[in-house]
Amino acid sequence: MGKRFFSAGILFAFLLAASAPRSCLAEGTDLSSLIPAIPSVISPARDIARAASAVKSALEPRIASVGIGAGRFLSQSLRGPVNFLKYIGDTHDGINIWKQDTVLGAAQWMVDTSQGITRYAGNSRLMFSGGKGDIGSWISYTGDSLSGWTADSAARGDCLLRDAGERLSEWRSDNPFSEDYVDRKIRELKLTQVPKPQVTRALHDMGMFDCENRLYSSDLRKAIISRITPLDKSKPLAVIIQSKSDHSGSYTTDDVKSGLHEIFSSGERIYYAQADTDIKFQYILNRATENGAVPASLIYIAGHGNKMGVTLREQTPSDQVDFLDAYNDLEKISFLRNRLIPGGAVVLSSCYVGQGASGSDNVVNMLSKVFPQAGMVVGATDKISLARLNFSQQANVSGVKYFYTPDDSPTALRISSYDGISKEVSY
Repeated sequence: MGKRFFSAGILFAFLLAASAPRSCLAEGTDLSSLIPAIPSVISPARDIARAASAVKSALEPRIASVGIGAGRFLSQSLRGPVNFLKYIGDTHDGINIWKQDTVLGAAQWMVDTSQGITRYAGNSRLMFSGGKGDIGSWISYTGDSLSGWTADSAARGDCLLRDAGERLSEWRSDNPFSEDYVDRKIRELKLTQVPKPQVTRALHDMGMFDCENRLYSSDLRKAIISRITPLDKSKPLAVIIQSKSDHSGSYTTDDVKSGLHEIFSSGERIYYAQADTDIKFQYILNRATENGAVPASLIYIAGHGNKMGVTLREQTPSDQVDFLDAYNDLEKISFLRNRLIPGGAVVLSSCYVGQGASGSDNVVNMLSKVFPQAGMVVGATDKISLARLNFSQQANVSGVKYFYTPDDSPTALRISSYDGISKEVSY
């Protein structure tokens, strides 16, 4: 009879301890003073009942304090995003960026919480079973962990609100969706006669986070105006697609900007944009040419590259969608063929994309198959820092020269080019 009461008492104490909110517990904390230790062996039935009552009395205040702390934390957390949204303003795109970051952060927090609960549950079971019935130590550990979790949650809440305020301040000063940024660009580029929403949309479409440092101001102004004025179909169309990725910062150098300036000064109509995926590359070429209704005379592709591809986005280089890929994109982009006029030019301002010439599966040869009607599809066979285009009087590309300037030399070296249409290498 005594053994039955003893087993029942252990089971009752275990169930009562398990009723504490484990989702709030973290491992590794030892607060043995939180709950009075319960003897590991209790024989009389009245002592078991007394011990169970003591456990319940000790846990109830802790559970109540967690509820109060969680309520306060939720209240503060809800006020933070509301105030944050009030500052953002009336730009739809900016709100979407904030929402995306918030969702990603919440998802990561849920994953971390789930992993923590799983580890805690496993460690609790091990401690209870390994202690051979030492219920007092296990309950003490549980209560201390609960107290530690409550303190950590409050600290994380304060940190979250502080970080949100700091990020908001940075966003308002640097984000191109903000009123200050657009107003400044309108003044600098002398676009005061152009409606602000049109300037904002043009900057957004071109990839405004980077374009102001990648183009001379005069070229940036031309790029914006070309977006907001009707197409002059009497002029050849040049589509410039520059990759988002620039790990070396070379796109902001005079070599690269002067090469682009030659295109802007050629007399062609310019459509400039940045691509971070091959899907965005397709979208830009479709939009610039009105899905082939107004084909380009020049497609100029600028990005860090090698013979296998042009990097469009650096963050996840193992993902094929982040490359203009010599091996995988032929079928994917072959439908773009009529976006280039017969005899038009495809020029790549990228390192090594023509390496191996006609005997290699390089980017130049892949694009030559996409645009077989081209007059030239040209890329460098080695490392470059500059692409120079020659234009005819009709504003069509008549030739391309590549150069590379070593860091320790003021002299630019001539780099050979490979034309995938003629299958010739030129120096």
